[in-house]
Amino acid sequence: MAIASLGHVCYIAIMNEAAEPPHDLMTVREVAARLRVSTATVYGWLKCGVLQACKIGGTWRVHRRELERRINGNSMHDPMS
Repeated sequence: MAIASLGHVCYIAIMNEAAEPPHDLMTVREVAARLRVSTATVYGWLKCGVLQACKIGGTWRVHRRELERRINGNSMHDPMS
């Protein structure tokens, strides 16, 4: 596994493509469904750093603890507004 960090984004390359993603990582679609917002809103949060995530094999993944921290801290806002 190779990990490189660029600011609030980390990129992870996993050699074994057959492995299932860990259950504590959520896709952008799962985050959007959980918060009842659009995927565009979640991508906006990722872009401006409101929500931290990793890119695994070209797909954004948000750690459940990061999402819960943001929900409990009530520090999320819509960067599009």
